Amino acid sequence: MSAAMSAGQLRPLLPWPYTYDRIRTLLTNPDRRIEGDDVVALRSPLIYVWRRGERVLYVGMSTAGIGRPLNPQHHRLMNLVLGDHVDLYLFDPRHADARRLAILEGYVIQELRPELKRASPHDAGEPGGVSRFMLAPDEGRVGIPGGPIASFPTGRM
Repeated sequence: MSAAMSAGQLRPLLPWPYTYDRIRTLLTNPDRRIEGDDVVALRSPLIYVWRRGERVLYVGMSTAGIGRPLNPQHHRLMNLVLGDHVDLYLFDPRHADARRLAILEGYVIQELRPELKRASPHDAGEPGGVSRFMLAPDEGRVGIPGGPIASFPTGRM
């Protein structure tokens, strides 16, 4: 994989006419390579945390993988700037149904207190608030041990 490129360094489209030599040159040096295992993992349910330096700006979830946080129309993440990053916490789809993922998201919001999203009783998917069954028995609160599975700084992957 070549050195990471920022959004301002993306290559222009090949000039016309397209020749086999130009196409072969293009194909010898991809800008990014994502392994098959990573593609499968990035389709998994996840919680994402948008950070700017030490500040936590937003916490969200997706039951359908990375498509939601990467959507350029995302109501919050469309405001990412170079230097921000999004941490991804990936979950096994056999155990991460939407309700349980929403409950965990509510706890993460309470723990991190993001500037652009506040926890409400309904964020966790239950009328009365966050269910106690998701609490870690030894800590009494939810944390994300070991840090993110993947962190993608904006402008490069």
